[in-house]
Amino acid sequence: MKKQRLFAVLLAALMLAALFAACGGGKDDAAEIPQDTAAAETAAETTEEDTVYKADIPEGTDFGGYNFRFFHWYHSGWQERINKDLVAEEMNGDFLNDAVYERNRNVEELLNIKITSQLEDLGAIGGKVQKAVSAGDDAWDAVYIRLYEAPTYLSGGIFMNYHDIPTIELSAPWWDQGSVEQLSIDRRLYLIASDINVIDKNATAGIAFNKSYAESYGLPDLYALVRDGKWTLSKIEELYQNAARDIDGDGEMGIHDQYGFLSKNDAMTFFFHGTGGRFITKDENDLPVFSFPTEKNFTVTGDIIEMTTDYNVYFNQHYYGTSVVSDQAYTKMFENGQGLFFLLRLDEIEHMRASETDFGVLPIPKYSEEQDTYYSTVSQHTCGLMSIPVTISDPSRDGIILEALAAESKNLVQPAYYEVNLQGKYIRDNESGEMLEIILANRVYDLGCIYSFGDFANQYQEMTLKKNPDIASLTAKYESKAIAAIDKVVAQYQELAG
Repeated sequence: MKKQRLFAVLLAALMLAALFAACGGGKDDAAEIPQDTAAAETAAETTEEDTVYKADIPEGTDFGGYNFRFFHWYHSGWQERINKDLVAEEMNGDFLNDAVYERNRNVEELLNIKITSQLEDLGAIGGKVQKAVSAGDDAWDAVYIRLYEAPTYLSGGIFMNYHDIPTIELSAPWWDQGSVEQLSIDRRLYLIASDINVIDKNATAGIAFNKSYAESYGLPDLYALVRDGKWTLSKIEELYQNAARDIDGDGEMGIHDQYGFLSKNDAMTFFFHGTGGRFITKDENDLPVFSFPTEKNFTVTGDIIEMTTDYNVYFNQHYYGTSVVSDQAYTKMFENGQGLFFLLRLDEIEHMRASETDFGVLPIPKYSEEQDTYYSTVSQHTCGLMSIPVTISDPSRDGIILEALAAESKNLVQPAYYEVNLQGKYIRDNESGEMLEIILANRVYDLGCIYSFGDFANQYQEMTLKKNPDIASLTAKYESKAIAAIDKVVAQYQELAG
């Protein structure tokens, strides 16, 4: 298989990296891009024999020791969500770290550059970028703002349209085509996902299940249900109905008891996207349209509400509030054996590495067996995507650097993430590795969640906490607000286009 050959390439590269990490040197010459190929298209060069991806870098390109600067966010409580995929100071035996280190050294040697990074708190990074751009300061080459904050800055004219960078070939396989297609407005694309990063993969929704409980409750082969297209909302609800237990014996279900399903509020959105539903779609002119109000979406939402409000078998952490449970209470509950199923973002698998609970991983269920595809939400709360400030001095140069980094990431970083870091380190069986591929194959970047036009997506998610929620009434109340918010953003984008 291609993946196996690529994995072999990765292992060989990482074993050799320690020997050559100190080798190579920089040139002090000015940046050189051969004039006849300065805007060369980037393409993937692959063969069945070696399965190595290579960006089409103009021969003789030399950037004279240029310092390529990443600027990315962190949160003191979310250490696992820091962009560990951008820089690595040294080899340390961790496959992902060592793959990042090797990738950067390879690209530095290829282009005669230096790759550096700067961290900033997630709540402050957008403002700092905006201030630097307003002052005309070429401070960073590529920046990461969490999707939750990104809309504040995307229509402000501070980022380049990826379609205008001549040396970036957006159709190349190292750029996430889902992000290219779904995140643009009026054919202007200001942020993107690529193989450079794993933070966007870690922000993708999935489901974990307790293997011991699945066996003791006589559940069918869950992996087979997924393969056969029978993993649906109604099926998972059927399977967890008998898994709840009043462990503490107080006659009421609470945080010390066992549930069929453990989640947070975002289950509403994750399940909705899994059914193929979207808050926002786009028209033939690449403009967002509030497309939620359909009979199918109303029906689907009713089914999801029925699932997520049956608190005798379904635990929603937000139902109890932060005064009762901590932010990661439902994760701990699953680790402690208090749940059959557990809604997660993939980065939460890392939390469970030391857990004694044996678990498997599954995609978000479809709505029905007739639905062709499983879909997985990319959470705006934990994902940051790459943007390019308009103040960079040479877009063609930065485009070439990013193409080289992304192609080399497809060779090194992504195999380390998929086949070594997750499947070998955190995921506990081969079937879950197969499920991981399904989860990441069709990811959803819903502009309705990222922008929350008219606050509709936020209100939708909150319905699981309300008694007798009425989706038709909610839609009627917020539809005009959502449309007005969309019109405002579109006008801002079109103003940027001149």
